[in-house]
Amino acid sequence: MGNIAGRSILWGAIFGATAAFVASSCLSIVWSTGRTGHPGDLVPLMILWVPPVTIMGGGAAAVLFGVVAVIVSFSPARIEASPLSYAALGSLLSLGIILPFAAWVANGFLRALQGAQGTYILLPFALLPVAIAGLLTGWKVRSARS
Repeated sequence: MGNIAGRSILWGAIFGATAAFVASSCLSIVWSTGRTGHPGDLVPLMILWVPPVTIMGGGAAAVLFGVVAVIVSFSPARIEASPLSYAALGSLLSLGIILPFAAWVANGFLRALQGAQGTYILLPFALLPVAIAGLLTGWKVRSARS
């Protein structure tokens, strides 16, 4: 279990930080060019917001894919270490954090599902990077295992 967990944590942190960097950079561009953004907002966002999000995304992905590795290692007959299993389990586990957060922001699950308070942006910018990082992490873990 230690070997798969170590690889999952390492590659999860690398791919999670990369996915968080891309997602936060895209959000910075969208926010600075939107109706409420100002032309000079991009540079402060890229300097002050993107690095902490990248660091936190790498740490969160390391923990998330470490948990996925523990789940995979305790059920070797049912769940195999593969890109699909890492993406699916990582996405399901992250939904356990994204949905309550969206419900808190929107003041209820139903309002969050309707996109109140801008919660519609959480799925493409939070869940999609987790799924992509899961695919890549699962691919690296499986390739190192065989």
